[in-house]
Amino acid sequence: MEQSSYQIPGREAQPDGGFPELPAPAIDILRLLYSNTHEYFLLIDTQLRIQLYNHTTWEQVRRHIGIVIQPGTHVFDLSPPTRHQMLRELYAEVLAGKERESWLDVPSQTGGDIISLHNFFLPARDEQGKIVGVLVVAHDISELRRTERALARSEEQWRFALEGSKLGLWDHDLTTGHIYFSPSYYRLYGFAEGSLRPELSEVMDRIHPDDMGGLLRSMEEFVRSHQTYYEYTYRIQDARGSYRWVNARGMVVARDANGLPLRMIGTHDDVTSTIEAERRLHQSEQNYRLLFDSNPLPCLIIDAETREVIRANREAAAFCGTPREELAGMQLEELWRGNLPTEEFRRRIDRSRLAQRLTYNHRDGRAVHIEITSELIRYDDRPARIIIIKDITEQIAAEDALLRSHERFQLATRATSDALYDWDLVTNDLYWGEGISTLFGHAGSEVPIDRWEALVHPDDRPGMLNSLNRLLEDPDSDFWRGEYRFLRSDGSWSDVLDRGYVLRNAEGKATRMIGAMQDISERKQRERQTLTRQKLISQATIETQERERAEIGKELHDNVNQVLTTTKLYLELSMSNKELREELIQKASKNVIYVINEIRQLSRSLMNPSLGDLGLMEAISDLVESVNLTRKLQVQLDVEPGLDELLADNVQLMLYRIVQEALSNALRHSGADRIAIGIRRDGEELHLLISDNGVGFDPAAVKRGAGLRNIENRVYLANGTLRVESAPQRGCSLIIHLPLKTV
Repeated sequence: MEQSSYQIPGREAQPDGGFPELPAPAIDILRLLYSNTHEYFLLIDTQLRIQLYNHTTWEQVRRHIGIVIQPGTHVFDLSPPTRHQMLRELYAEVLAGKERESWLDVPSQTGGDIISLHNFFLPARDEQGKIVGVLVVAHDISELRRTERALARSEEQWRFALEGSKLGLWDHDLTTGHIYFSPSYYRLYGFAEGSLRPELSEVMDRIHPDDMGGLLRSMEEFVRSHQTYYEYTYRIQDARGSYRWVNARGMVVARDANGLPLRMIGTHDDVTSTIEAERRLHQSEQNYRLLFDSNPLPCLIIDAETREVIRANREAAAFCGTPREELAGMQLEELWRGNLPTEEFRRRIDRSRLAQRLTYNHRDGRAVHIEITSELIRYDDRPARIIIIKDITEQIAAEDALLRSHERFQLATRATSDALYDWDLVTNDLYWGEGISTLFGHAGSEVPIDRWEALVHPDDRPGMLNSLNRLLEDPDSDFWRGEYRFLRSDGSWSDVLDRGYVLRNAEGKATRMIGAMQDISERKQRERQTLTRQKLISQATIETQERERAEIGKELHDNVNQVLTTTKLYLELSMSNKELREELIQKASKNVIYVINEIRQLSRSLMNPSLGDLGLMEAISDLVESVNLTRKLQVQLDVEPGLDELLADNVQLMLYRIVQEALSNALRHSGADRIAIGIRRDGEELHLLISDNGVGFDPAAVKRGAGLRNIENRVYLANGTLRVESAPQRGCSLIIHLPLKTV
């Protein structure tokens, strides 16, 4: 880089660690730049401690890094330790007289976007030329980086650019008055998507009354001038009723034979924070001459009345192609070589504090886009303007490319991205994208409109065509959706979801349809499998209920009914035989008590155990204890602690019933005297093992009884697996696995 520095008067530093005051003219100049620049500026002494900074730097460091800087703050406090060695070497080079620059992405601690900075490191010298510190000037290029990223996403996939952009996009058809508002437009103002009327009055009704006149005049001037690009900044209401400043930009994409606009596409950019920040700017008694002269952006101070250049920095001289000493005293209009007449340029500079976007022609013939900020100030007790010029050529190119990308994909936003098609309803020509070949194996040229209809399944074709024709004939309907089966090139059928958007002429007649076919065969297959599984589950549930009812009936018939019948005979005989009456009544009483206990036991087996009070494992322990008390079986229970917390209530009940059914089967059929029950977690599964030392059986030869079938159905309903291991005289083991995520 070119060797340069700024001269600082060589006096002793002040007690507070700052540099000495500058002469009054220097202070006036520095005051101007301090109040009106948006760049980051730091002046660092040879001990790498911050001595001077502007309000923008203080505010942005506090907001994004979380540090409140002040005179004496060490520059390393603003960066992570991993960068300290690199910065130490960089500052050493600058203090040795070299200039350096760097690019840095800073993650914001507020959770916002990454802040991208272009940093300049310059040696600061006193009047004797001695280096007394380092001047750091940082240019915020975040907006340019965001625009570049938005363009890249748009070219990669239109949907991400549309949804990810901070800009609110609109598309105005001036022939019909219809306005399309993008989802990002609704988000920008806080409205629910689809809640705004698609007409110009929806926007005009929300514009601030004080801005309406100027906006209408600018629109009339834009139409008369036949310009391609339009831009205006005004206030507009959001969903909460608050006014926001927006920068509205638009581009004419279609004109009639007389050159009048037929269609415009544009964006709304919320610049409220920028406007409010500029409003809060006020004159300060301390602006820094050093910051003005070292600003990497071209800066001019002109007389507000005569428009003579009072002062210019080095970058302004290079931008205008005129030495700094010759710039002083020149009229501002002498320096203007742009796309606006001199009077219009003067009017724009004088009328507003808002940034003006213009096109400027360098002396070498190169045209660049610039953004000029003009601010009224007091300079040497007279009204003046400070003008800051920013080259935004790359940013404008990126924004224009983004708008063109939006135009290209505007229609595609209403369709899917699978097998895209474009149907010209006037000529009946059908154009296919590559998806027709990728998804279905057909070449697009081989599928004209009549061939497409023929490929639709005969059973689905009449309904599909009736639905489509009704839409085409209805001028108030634009979107069509249909599902049907479509023949692949290999002879198999695909389930497809077809969605299309219809374009109509001024009379409402359909002239074009753009849509997409999506292969939903896998989804349909899953739906059919789900339905089949639901039927199997219902069947298993009903089967289990019927078996349990049959078992209850058998218990009542074979046991309780027999005892009750005998009891009835005892009572009838006691009435006719006085000698045996007392004995018969006692036998009848014992039978009644027996029946009561049997019914109570049967009822208890059918009732839900109090798992919510006891917990699953405690309830199973009670069940095991009741079996052990019969002395017919000795049951050993081994349970891993803490399993209750992993299982839902319905699954706990299901496990309880499985154990209950297994113990009941063992008591009645196994001939065993010992049973072992183990319950524990095995990875992502629950493992249940029930083993006895009974007579066993051959699982392949013996038909499973009602009890085992009940257990099998319960396991199936829980998406588990059951394995029976048994052999004659070898006992029986039930091995059950249940997935924890299912439960």
